[in-house]
Amino acid sequence: MSSNTLPPQTEQERICKDALTNIKKAGFHMRKAIEDSNVKDSLKCATQMLSELRTSQLYPQKYYELYMETFDQLTPLETFLEEERSRGRSIGELYEMVQHAGNVLPRLYLMVSVGALYIRSGEAAPRDVLRDLVEMCKGVQHPTRGLFLRAFLCQRTRGVLPDSGGAYEGPGGSVIHSLEFLLANFTEMNKLWVRLQHQGTVRDKERRERERRQLQDLIGRNLAYMAQLEGLTFDLYKAQVLPRVLEQITSCRDALAQQYLLQALVQGFSDAFHLGTLPALLDVLPAMESGVKAHSVLAQLTDRLAKYAAGSPAALQRLLESRAREAFGAAVAGVVRAQPGIEPSEAVEMYVALMNFVVSVHAGDLAAADTVLEAAAATATAMAPRAGPLADDSKAEKQMVALLSLPVVKYGVLGTLRLTHYAPLMGLLKGETQRRLAVRICQGLLEAPTGSVSVVGSSSSSSSSSSSSSSSSAFASSSTTPSATEAKATTSSTSSLSSAGAANAGTTPTTTTPTTTTPTTTTPTTPTTPTTHGVDSAEKAGALFRLIRPLVVDPDSLDSTLDSEDLEEEQILVSRLLHAIGSQNPDTEFRILNVARAHLMAGGPKRLKTTLQALVCRGLILQRKLVAEIRLRRLLAKEARKMEVGVKEAGELREAGQVKEEGELRGEKEEGDRKEEEGQKEKEENEKEKEEEKKEEESGNDQTGEGEERSKASSEPTSSSPSSSSSSSSSSSSSPSTAPASSPALPQSPPLLPPINLTCPTLLRWLMATIEPLTSGSAAAPVAALRLLTQLALVASEEAGEELMALACFETAIAVFETSLTDQRSRAAAAIDLAAALERCFVFRPAIRNRLAVAVAAACGALLHAPDNVRALCAASLMYWQKPRGDLPLPLGPELGGAAAVTAAVALADVATDIFGGEAALPCTFELLKENGDVGSNTRNSNKSSSSSSRSSNIDSSDSSGYATTKNNACTERSREEGAVSISVVHPPVRDAIAVRNLLDRAVRVARLAKAVMVSTSGFGGAAINYVGLLLDVMARYQYFLEQLPAALDDEAVSSTSRST
Repeated sequence: MSSNTLPPQTEQERICKDALTNIKKAGFHMRKAIEDSNVKDSLKCATQMLSELRTSQLYPQKYYELYMETFDQLTPLETFLEEERSRGRSIGELYEMVQHAGNVLPRLYLMVSVGALYIRSGEAAPRDVLRDLVEMCKGVQHPTRGLFLRAFLCQRTRGVLPDSGGAYEGPGGSVIHSLEFLLANFTEMNKLWVRLQHQGTVRDKERRERERRQLQDLIGRNLAYMAQLEGLTFDLYKAQVLPRVLEQITSCRDALAQQYLLQALVQGFSDAFHLGTLPALLDVLPAMESGVKAHSVLAQLTDRLAKYAAGSPAALQRLLESRAREAFGAAVAGVVRAQPGIEPSEAVEMYVALMNFVVSVHAGDLAAADTVLEAAAATATAMAPRAGPLADDSKAEKQMVALLSLPVVKYGVLGTLRLTHYAPLMGLLKGETQRRLAVRICQGLLEAPTGSVSVVGSSSSSSSSSSSSSSSSAFASSSTTPSATEAKATTSSTSSLSSAGAANAGTTPTTTTPTTTTPTTTTPTTPTTPTTHGVDSAEKAGALFRLIRPLVVDPDSLDSTLDSEDLEEEQILVSRLLHAIGSQNPDTEFRILNVARAHLMAGGPKRLKTTLQALVCRGLILQRKLVAEIRLRRLLAKEARKMEVGVKEAGELREAGQVKEEGELRGEKEEGDRKEEEGQKEKEENEKEKEEEKKEEESGNDQTGEGEERSKASSEPTSSSPSSSSSSSSSSSSSPSTAPASSPALPQSPPLLPPINLTCPTLLRWLMATIEPLTSGSAAAPVAALRLLTQLALVASEEAGEELMALACFETAIAVFETSLTDQRSRAAAAIDLAAALERCFVFRPAIRNRLAVAVAAACGALLHAPDNVRALCAASLMYWQKPRGDLPLPLGPELGGAAAVTAAVALADVATDIFGGEAALPCTFELLKENGDVGSNTRNSNKSSSSSSRSSNIDSSDSSGYATTKNNACTERSREEGAVSISVVHPPVRDAIAVRNLLDRAVRVARLAKAVMVSTSGFGGAAINYVGLLLDVMARYQYFLEQLPAALDDEAVSSTSRST
């Protein structure tokens, strides 16, 4: 029957069942013959049993059932024939006997069974038997029958193959003959397996492919047995095995066979063999059929080689020397070129396998990873005209995400920033996928441990040294990025003013001003800032924002579909990221913020409302850092000047000591010369006397004895003079070698820090420009803009000393209050913020400050809601009664007005009585007064204040202004000495009790009017709590001034006494 006319499934079941019944019957009779030790009958029954395998009407799946049943039935026959050999029967005779079977298929099965025994008996050379069997099996060319016959041959001869060190190695065979046998059997089996796809009808193609996959292990056994041979060396594998296997793979032209055989080849043989023959193996990939999944083969091969390299340094060195990465890259490019119709997902998956290999083997080579990304981007771009955009293919996009995730996981975000082709490849994804990947990058950077961030391919270290001076500690504290700011970047830094103004209306919040101390002998060290997450340069910041661009700028097509909650979460993540980047150098950090602003400004209005607030807060942190750096450098410069003075004084002392030493040496030398001259003169006189004595002796003079005595007497000084001159000369010669006196040690100069180009005015103007989009336009956020402006005004006033910049901030904030704020609750909070900020500013001149105070008071009084109006006026009163700063004196003059404040406090009793309609509030009011003394004492204080005020009013205005100027100059000089950043005049606190009373009286009038309106509409009882709250606000404000009054009067008396003195 033709293979194309196989019976249906029901007929297949019947045929298989009948065949199994016949096999079992024949097997039963065969066992009976074995029990009777009848060789001929047993072989006859075995032949009948094996004849059932001659059928061609079964599919491979049903034929496999017959094969397994027959295989089990042949086991007793092989055991019986082995026993016959022990009884003296020759296996060669049996081998000849089974060849007389009538049919080819049963004959070959029996020959294989007896042939294995023939080799094991040693009666024949293994190479001859193996060659005979493999050649005889060519007689069966039916795909199904021939495939299972050769599988039976391979399995029965496995244990008798000649191998190095094996029992069957010798003159009759070697490992080479085993390889020849297995390769020949492999070639024939693969041909039969490929032909199996043509068996049956076209509609059964899927079933046949499924059955072929189930039979693929039969072919793979040949490769597995070859790989298990002990005698298989690299030379044999390279010269004989690999070329024939690759030839068979290439020539079969079947995608299923090529796919499986390549995988079996990769998985079967050792990694060292693959590494040595890698070019030959990879050259086959472009020649494969289009249905072959080359990415799967590459993934298996790269994974095996990567694990092999991780096993030992020697293997890694071999892998690097073989240039495996370049070979893999060329193979991938060759596959893409050879298969124009390859699916985008399969092409990208090959690059995923290549990237896996690169990040595992070339861990420190970022350029290699960048090369893979570049090739992947080029391939995806080239395939776009044919296969469409990559974003439209979900499978390809999934593989692309896997490719882009590998560098982030292996190298971290910092290493990924150095990959120049990462962002272009990321841009090929659709917008939603880009956002998810950008969120992953941000989270990876934020979750990375702070401190020294190790980047593959580069080493970085961070030094953490603490300074002994207070300026260093101030710098470290001011530059710290709080974790709360990262958690709530949009509200943490901007809500300080409103909380200070609303919650602490009776007390004035203090401004943190880093101070410096007098430098000690210890050399100041450079303060260190907390280490960031490694993004410490403008280039890295630019690369980071290019990667997270989907979180900063959305495509136009996705703006309408973006959920508001998701958008808010993304912007909070970006805001946290702004607080995670930075540098220890203010100039570098300013460039980083400039890069961040350039990218953030490209976002839409919804994003700017959140991100710009975080960026301004980050700039305010930089301002504090800049102030601390400037103070540190001034401290070091001051220390350096002290060191220069010390060096100069030490040099003068040294020069004075050298002059003195040279004078002493010169005097000693002159004294020695003088003594030497005297000794020479004495010597000459002695010689003259000796000559005279000789002349007298020659003339016969009788005074010989006297001459001798005189010569003896004159010889004594002659003998002594040379000794004295020699001693003097020796002393003079030894004196220069005497060590000079120890000079004072020179003080060591402090370390020099690099100059800072960034200035406070430049940074403040930059912050002002950053806030501007929030004040008006589509991105307007007036509440946040006003809070940021008030905070910036405080910084400009108290940290930078920039009056004009602080004035511009207040004017802009007041304009925003008047034009953009419509919600009454927001207006109330903003008014309190303005008043609290102005109360803490000391940089303004009186005229400018008065103009701003009037504008802020008008804003507080313009509130429509009575309780808000009262509270705002109470907060505004603080503008005229500033809490003194530690470095500023209290003012003197008629502006004190203590009596007016006491009078206003006493008048509060009338207001309280009028509001509550009785004397219920009087005890409370008098209790407030008793905290500063009884009513009589307050009256005395009032008289004292009045007399003081009258005395102060007699002072000439010119004297008063001159006194103020003197005080301001003194403050300015003290600020210069302490290393302040600005040289602007810092004015003393304002104390104007009359203005305070006017504002509080206005608050009382508002409360009284509110009472009248509410009583006339709803009655007093239901709204009593509102009036109690308003009254307590005003009373608390009065109490604060009453507490401040005695100290102010005492200061005035002391100052007046000192002035009169």
